[in-house]
Amino acid sequence: MTERLDARTYPLGLGTIAVGTSGYIMTGLLPSVTAELHVSPAAAGQLATVFALVCGLAAPATAAVTSRWGRRRLLAGTLALTAVGNAVAALAPAYPVLVAGRVITALGAAAFIPAATAVAAALNRPADRARASAVVFVGLALAVLIGVPLSGQLGERIGFRGAFWLVSGLCVAIAATIAVIVPSVAVPVPMPPRERRAAVADRRVAASLLATVLACMATSTLYTYLSPVLDELFHADANTVTVLLAVFGLGGVLGTLLGGRAADRYGGRRSVLVCTAVCAVALAALPLFDGAIGAAAVIAAVWGSAYWALNPPVARWLLDLAPPAHPGLLLPFGGSAIQLGNAAGGIFGGVLVAEAGVAVLAPAAAALAIAACGVAAAGRAPRQRAPHVGSHATSTPGRVQPPTSNDIR
Repeated sequence: MTERLDARTYPLGLGTIAVGTSGYIMTGLLPSVTAELHVSPAAAGQLATVFALVCGLAAPATAAVTSRWGRRRLLAGTLALTAVGNAVAALAPAYPVLVAGRVITALGAAAFIPAATAVAAALNRPADRARASAVVFVGLALAVLIGVPLSGQLGERIGFRGAFWLVSGLCVAIAATIAVIVPSVAVPVPMPPRERRAAVADRRVAASLLATVLACMATSTLYTYLSPVLDELFHADANTVTVLLAVFGLGGVLGTLLGGRAADRYGGRRSVLVCTAVCAVALAALPLFDGAIGAAAVIAAVWGSAYWALNPPVARWLLDLAPPAHPGLLLPFGGSAIQLGNAAGGIFGGVLVAEAGVAVLAPAAAALAIAACGVAAAGRAPRQRAPHVGSHATSTPGRVQPPTSNDIR
């Protein structure tokens, strides 16, 4: 029988809903930003790219700067910073100020997600690490499924400023919830720089990060331009595209939860390998069903499930590769790999569309996913050990200790 997760894990998922909505909200607010700030749709769209790049580049640096902070303080503080960024965006009188607001928001998100993943792992048994991280990542999937469509409706009714104010308030409310409910997790002893560099330089870590970049780049290459692809292949109107995006999002929620269970049972690397293989098949299959909307819906569900199922296995892979006394060391690099892969996919897809048209996107994305499979297959997993009973003993009441060396499988 599967043991229940610690109930204090779930507020962390609420935090990623707030952070994810903060990140993905621009998708629905593009028309409002374009109209109110008198900028082109292309310029407004770059706000999403700015967010992804800042998240990707800043995650390791923010982790190093905040390494001595208490985890509860860090989680509440970074959500508060995300709220400030959204408030700056809401008050922006001009486009450059809105860019600054998005940068501030991204800095908060870059620090929150890996910290939340590490705390979720510390609150639960070592055998449930990936399942606990899935609670964190499912918040991001829910932000795509619910937050993006809702932001579009809010943008039409109250403008982008009102939408940013609402998301800012959501961040503040969840930061307060975390400050009250989530326990203080012990901060690991600072790691000597030489040992830190050696851990990051491990070739297995490089393989895990490269596989993550390629897998995320594969999906982003097609997903960024999915509307014109669906129009060309399936003659899908706006309503049909909306439905297919919702199917992708629903698959993502289910896939995230399944990915957590799979990674705890079969290991992070093997689960990443399977997820990328399924993505490759789905991406390659899409052009084969020209005009069949039903087939497109099935492919969207499978693709969404496999892509979002990647997050918990990536986290589990990096948790297992990290030094036993510092299990969360590599998680910020995983977050960077995800965001940089997403950004690179959008850029790569744009180049392909400009040079060869949308018809080449699906085959190119499938090729990237196959490359990710190859890298994951080459990244040999560490030898696993069974966890010892009683490894979560705490030295101070109310403080959860990080996993010990016996906890790393």
